[in-house]
Amino acid sequence: MQNPDVEVPVSENAHAADQEEGDELRRVRFPTVFAVARRANGVKDQTVIELRELCRTFVVQRGREEIVTRALGPITLSIADLQFVGILGRSGSGKTTLLRLIAGLVQPTAGDVLVDGQRVRGPGPDRAVVFQQSALYPWRTVEANVRLGLELSRLAKKGTADEIVHRLLDLVGLGDFGGYYPNQLSGGMQQRVGLARALAVSPRHLLMDEPFGSVDAILRRELGAELLRIWELDRRTVVFITHSVEEALTLSDRVIVLKDGLVADDVTINLPRPRDPEAISDDPAFLQLRRSLLTTL
Repeated sequence: MQNPDVEVPVSENAHAADQEEGDELRRVRFPTVFAVARRANGVKDQTVIELRELCRTFVVQRGREEIVTRALGPITLSIADLQFVGILGRSGSGKTTLLRLIAGLVQPTAGDVLVDGQRVRGPGPDRAVVFQQSALYPWRTVEANVRLGLELSRLAKKGTADEIVHRLLDLVGLGDFGGYYPNQLSGGMQQRVGLARALAVSPRHLLMDEPFGSVDAILRRELGAELLRIWELDRRTVVFITHSVEEALTLSDRVIVLKDGLVADDVTINLPRPRDPEAISDDPAFLQLRRSLLTTL
């Protein structure tokens, strides 16, 4: 029986399409249940993002001369399902280039990016990007901004979309601000709206490019704590770009250090979860990891 909340495309295999899209809608409504099911089925350590000899170069024409600059690579690494991976490095180390390659926003010069076993040829609904600037539409309310992805994907009809939007605004602590416009919100609140918008289509993989880089240090720590709370409730694979050693250690299961476009270190963070950003900063293990990463940088 067709789910009335889901628009099912007409095809030769209508029953299969109905089942698949019904499952997708339930995953949007109850993402944590699906994450728990994946862990229970032994999927936790399954590779979901794989980089194979990945390279990205840029060519600049100066007169008759072509100057080739290597921005990234070669890099080979894999990321497991539900893992929170911090990509740490100085400015110009290739962090954002790496994220944009995984997102499919740019194409590699050489090598491959595979997500869920499929070669990345462009952006897709399985990957959502949260940028440093929230990039909200100023003429749309908070609710309308969060609903945008659902409208574009046509995943859910209005009643279901409203349910998803309200749940996510509650999740990011903005349940009472749905009717506000972006210019009526603080920078931190705008970033929360951007996160809710990214989560609305329930991407399997969340790509975050220094999302708290434009706010002050105190708010940055508060937003980091908020992200940890949300991720514990609604787990998915996260690739998080940062130049802050403390932020990378506080958030991540694993920190990959980039230096001059290459992987300089790959460190597993065994600090216990859930993590309190205030308390963890005095932990001897945290301080030892911090010293090690600063030395690498």
